[in-house]
Amino acid sequence: MYRCILCAFDTELDDVVVANPHGRCVCLRCFLRETGSAKRMEKRLHRELSAMLNQAA
Repeated sequence: MYRCILCAFDTELDDVVVANPHGRCVCLRCFLRETGSAKRMEKRLHRELSAMLNQAA
C-alpha cells in the first residue's frame, strides 16, 4: 500500500503513477488533476451512477 503525497490517501499499486521505495507516491487521480488530463463524466452517466449508489445505500 502506498500513500499519495498530494491527497494523503492510501493507494493500491494499480492506481499509482509515480512511486518511491519508501511507500510514497502520486496517485492516478491526483496526477490527472494536476496535469489537466482528467476528463469529465457525461451528465447522463453521472446521473445513472448517482442513482445506483443511492439505491445501494
